[in-house]
Amino acid sequence: MPVIAIGLGARADVPLSLASLEFRMLSTTRRTFATVLALAALSGSALTLAGCAGASTGVARGPTLSPEQRLAAFDLDDAAFAKLGYRRDWSGFPVVAGGGSIKLVEVRGDTVFALDSGSTVTALEGSNGSILWANQVGNTLTRFVAINRMDSGLLVSSDAEAFVLNIKTGAYISRKSFDKLVNTAPAIVGNIGYYGTPVGELLGHNISTGFKFRGVALTGAIDEPPIIVGSTIAAVTQAGDVMFVHTDSGTLAARTKIFGGLATRPVTDGENLYLASVDQSVYCFSPSAKQVWRYKTSVSLRSQPAIHGGAMLLHIPGEGFVSLSTASGSVNWKSAAITGEVIGVRKGDLLIWDGEFLQRVDAAHGEVVAKFKMPGVKSFAFDQFVDGNLFIISESGVITRFATR
Repeated sequence: MPVIAIGLGARADVPLSLASLEFRMLSTTRRTFATVLALAALSGSALTLAGCAGASTGVARGPTLSPEQRLAAFDLDDAAFAKLGYRRDWSGFPVVAGGGSIKLVEVRGDTVFALDSGSTVTALEGSNGSILWANQVGNTLTRFVAINRMDSGLLVSSDAEAFVLNIKTGAYISRKSFDKLVNTAPAIVGNIGYYGTPVGELLGHNISTGFKFRGVALTGAIDEPPIIVGSTIAAVTQAGDVMFVHTDSGTLAARTKIFGGLATRPVTDGENLYLASVDQSVYCFSPSAKQVWRYKTSVSLRSQPAIHGGAMLLHIPGEGFVSLSTASGSVNWKSAAITGEVIGVRKGDLLIWDGEFLQRVDAAHGEVVAKFKMPGVKSFAFDQFVDGNLFIISESGVITRFATR
């Protein structure tokens, strides 16, 4: 049975389509559950048909949960979020294949985009969480690396292809293959997406034409996403090669070497590149590949760092959570009581998630202001890093928006 696209637009090469089907799964806080459940039943039947395409692959399918079942499996403590500086606004229900989960979320402007493990992209209305459209862009075996909103459309990147969808309808604008398999989310400059590849090439892909723009290859796979630093794109290979590539020409600007690769994403303050390496060091490099400073540790670094307020923030096993000066690499403060990764900033305080607890921490001194257990939470997203609205993605397939208080 062919794969069925769900939404207002469908692929031209799919012989059987539900392109005319528009369903809007309404927010539980704005509409009655009866309406939501009726629409969920409709979307669930569509997903059953779409799942037939993957049946021959041997991929196991579970039952499709209703919005009521999804929400019941997700226990939210509104009082806790109030102390963190947020109030609940709505809960939305993107299409999630039976037995699946939400894999990627992109919050941009007035729309929330979600990609599930069944390869369906859902667009949710940012003001109330209702479904605007949904479209299946691959199958259960497609490995997606990113979704990015652009001026020209929604870029959905798998390891082999770039899909561009219409923001308003979900209809296909283009579908192009990469010159090489890609490993990472892209750094996007204009119409060029710069991707890391398993063969160590920083691949510049022209999103409009679908052709390769430029490629710069060094040794070792690029497993962590490239990042824009000033007028360059920076990328690091697992062999420790650090490259800076001109954003305008895609040519190599500078390069240097460290003693190992990365298990976390590079970060930047817009001026310099900051790395937490498995070679037991934290680095700061300028776009000319000059080492500004190095902070040595006794362990491989595998906790995601963040940059805020002139500090690089990360957890270092054996030292605790550490705030380093971005200017010098010197220690601002350490706290053995804090683990996890900075996911956002609220009223000057750090929001740190350790996979179980969400903590609000004073950024200047490292003191824990509030700490709450968050059962059923898969991940978090923000519409902006500092004082942005908070979107919680549950293990059960719910996206809940918390607005700033």
